[in-house]
Amino acid sequence: MRNAQPTTLDPAHILAVCARSTGGRRGLAVRQSDGIVVCLMPSRRTAYRASIALARVGYEVTGVSASRGRDLLVTGWDTAALDSRLTVMRAILHKLTDDPLMTARAAIKRFRGLPAEARTSEQTWEFLNGTRTGLRNWVTARSGVHALRDSAIRPADAGIALRLHAARMLEQTIDDNAERQLRVAGCALVLFRRLSAQTDGDQARDAALRWAGMAFHLSGPAARRTATDFPRGALTPGPATNVVRLDSARRSTRPAAAPRLRP
Repeated sequence: MRNAQPTTLDPAHILAVCARSTGGRRGLAVRQSDGIVVCLMPSRRTAYRASIALARVGYEVTGVSASRGRDLLVTGWDTAALDSRLTVMRAILHKLTDDPLMTARAAIKRFRGLPAEARTSEQTWEFLNGTRTGLRNWVTARSGVHALRDSAIRPADAGIALRLHAARMLEQTIDDNAERQLRVAGCALVLFRRLSAQTDGDQARDAALRWAGMAFHLSGPAARRTATDFPRGALTPGPATNVVRLDSARRSTRPAAAPRLRP
């Protein structure tokens, strides 16, 4: 259902969605009586990508023929689209919170496919950057561009305002949980690369996931199961997520031996 309130649309948010969905292409937003016209260059393909992104976050948008490319007319918010987006965002959040080791597990699986000589420290962080991009793209493809936190205009319609408030909160919470997933993945990769040189790959994977999960105080079942097995001081939690104290981990298990790994 369309909710046409062009005076309460935020041109800055509309342009942010367009830019994020078109690889940083700049646009021009012009307010008119029936909505906001977004002028995008240089091609219709760019306009199409922007229109899909705008519709995904809940805007009512149509194409307007132009001399070059295609302009877009944003006339308001679509309540059905907003409701659909909220449903998808809740599902994404549940997936991220129910399986806090999801990204780390997938990253280690792909990392194990690299030749042993390619598992350098530099390659680890390049690999993690690719993992970050992949997770962000996965989230954006489902819940749309996250840019509501910067929107300054609030709709007068109470129903639309409530939906946008919920979407804004979900955007922030999803972003926070995605960042946590990436921190754990980075920590797990560092641990796995070092432990895999000392022991079986499966054991190194299991230990890396267990220790990385505990380092960031995750609340999932895997973390609770291994609370008593985590070597105190093996990892440094917090912002310095790449700090790994393997010597401390060894001392916490058995002297002069590799870390004790659960089969």
